[in-house]
Amino acid sequence: MVSVESLAAISTIVSCVIVVVGAFAALRQLRHLRASNEASALQNMIIRWEHPDVRDSMRFVREELPNKMRDPAFIEALWQTPIPPEVRVIITALNYWESVATFVLTGALSEESVMLGYSWLAVDTWSAAAPAIAVLRGTRDPLLYENFEHLAAYATRHLDKRHRTRSKRLLRMPSLAKPERPVPPACSESTSS
Repeated sequence: MVSVESLAAISTIVSCVIVVVGAFAALRQLRHLRASNEASALQNMIIRWEHPDVRDSMRFVREELPNKMRDPAFIEALWQTPIPPEVRVIITALNYWESVATFVLTGALSEESVMLGYSWLAVDTWSAAAPAIAVLRGTRDPLLYENFEHLAAYATRHLDKRHRTRSKRLLRMPSLAKPERPVPPACSESTSS
């Protein structure tokens, strides 16, 4: 016959096993919940990216802003408060990246998710916008867009590391030969005669 003490010890052990199994199940659920929340935040980031105002602002910053920063009238407009409409176009892109960086810094988005898909865009946008941000910081808050700056610095480090290590976790296809640029027919006829 089983003694009362043995029965109490067995029930304690069973209770501990149940608690440990429950804790593992809870941790697994939390991981799934976090992944679901991150997927939702990433989806919202992508939806915002596809908005025409954001796309136009990103295009302007990367393609036109470097030339605009050579125009004294444009730089003078950056100094104005409130920001005039001809300059406001850059604010949408800067605010977008500031919010992405804030999501990364608060853990709503993982650094890895953003770095894998958007690191080069963050670096390109920061590089194009940095002179304008310097002017904006001079007239407003000296820490303006600091989260974006951190994200761009982190992305630069990520890209450097990725190029050095060639991402050991990813499978790679055999290297492709560099394609030769075709010679237009008019050029090839004149060179052959």
